[in-house]
Amino acid sequence: MAISTTYLETREDVARLEEVLEDELALTNRLLDSMREKQLVLTTWRMDDLAATVGREEDLFSEFAELEEGRRHAIDELSQTLGGIDGDVTLAELIERLGLRPESRLARLGTLLTEASKELSEMNMSNALLARNMIEYISLVLRLFTHESDRTNYNASGAVKNEGLRRNILNRKV
Repeated sequence: MAISTTYLETREDVARLEEVLEDELALTNRLLDSMREKQLVLTTWRMDDLAATVGREEDLFSEFAELEEGRRHAIDELSQTLGGIDGDVTLAELIERLGLRPESRLARLGTLLTEASKELSEMNMSNALLARNMIEYISLVLRLFTHESDRTNYNASGAVKNEGLRRNILNRKV
């Protein structure tokens, strides 16, 4: 019995998509590790390490953008091989169209990527909150240290409004 060319092309396209998804999953896990490290940096106030951590994350996001392009290309190829499927098809729709079982490698990769993406989103929100709280804390400390109120001492031209309000942080006793 001969195997059809379309079947072979479909298997090759599925294998390429699985490779891309595996790479995306590995990169997502590296990104999660980097975000956990950033969370540790933020909670321990190791500001010298923050720039390096953020730089690594930026590099990982650049890699992720390239992989995402590869994923789109693999899905487009698979869509063309199957014929009549829109290029914006979801992975679940592809799995259904291919007749794959939920325990197939492609389905497992999709599930793992979905879970990792949720964790990535939660970690990102948590780190944003930590950074925002850190900035608010630093602002509060600066206001307390300088005895600064929310009002400004300067008028529109930049001159001091009231000589009595002129302050200098170096002239304060702590």
